[in-house]
Amino acid sequence: MPTITISNEPDLYAALRRVMEVGLEQDVEIEFRGWPNYEVIIRGEDFDGGIPTRIMPAILDLQRQVYSAVALIKYGSPQRLSREERKQAELVVRFEAGHSTKFITELWKILNTIAKEAAGKMNGAQLTVTILGIAALAAGSFVWKEHLAARLEEKGLEHNLHLSQEETRRHEIFSEAAGNSPALQEIIRQNQAFQDHLLKRLDEKDELVIDGQPVIDGRTAHQVTRSPRAEAIESRLDGQFIILSVESGLVRGGFRMKVRNITNGDELIAKVPDGTLTQEQIETLQRGEWGKRPLTMQLNVKKIRGRITEATLIEAGLT
Repeated sequence: MPTITISNEPDLYAALRRVMEVGLEQDVEIEFRGWPNYEVIIRGEDFDGGIPTRIMPAILDLQRQVYSAVALIKYGSPQRLSREERKQAELVVRFEAGHSTKFITELWKILNTIAKEAAGKMNGAQLTVTILGIAALAAGSFVWKEHLAARLEEKGLEHNLHLSQEETRRHEIFSEAAGNSPALQEIIRQNQAFQDHLLKRLDEKDELVIDGQPVIDGRTAHQVTRSPRAEAIESRLDGQFIILSVESGLVRGGFRMKVRNITNGDELIAKVPDGTLTQEQIETLQRGEWGKRPLTMQLNVKKIRGRITEATLIEAGLT
């Protein structure tokens, strides 16, 4: 069986060009030798030979995505891997001297394993494109640059993240390959989600280094990932509610109460400022609370993204 050996980026893109231009025979074997490694370096005051806990959720997210990619190629769906399979695809974190930590995995070993085990379960050319595409995704610093540049432009922020002529050419080949592999498209989507997750975890004084080059600092990363503040929408909510609990003296001399909407089961906190209700209405609330009887309530509410964030009772009565 003929073997394509890949030891560096030129080998990788030569193989990608070949499969995109003329296709590959189904029985061609791909073998990675000592390359690629997936590597991300973060510099910062908190990275002196360790990992701040704020970064760990992003790294665990990356590990889950590695497992998902392996399952997607081997089984066609992101199913749970066996213990041995997870061990083979486990990430390794290496500490460096000074204020930086390197997150690295010998991806070439994982790619060799899944290429052999997925043989026959996926079309030969399709498997080749997907495997080579993952290698390009992991090794190409342009992947980070292109994603970050797009996110910065979305926010109207200036940047100096520009692809070189060679990076642009490789990005075009990579994009064409991704267009021919639904599995690779899903892996790219997951990788972009990881990138955004990691950016959110950076401290202002941190710096992200890809392929030996600083690409973004923590302050800019926060600007990129910050969601626009959603405006509250005011509306009315009328319905039947049961009072679950009451806390007094917390709202301008009035009280607040936890209620449950008996129509849909939603629970919310309703404020009742002093002077809002008549004495008769307050007594009605008390009787409803004591007897756990449904009460008809009229509430002024504020919603953000469809979720009620504030509710004020304006009228109530026994059902």
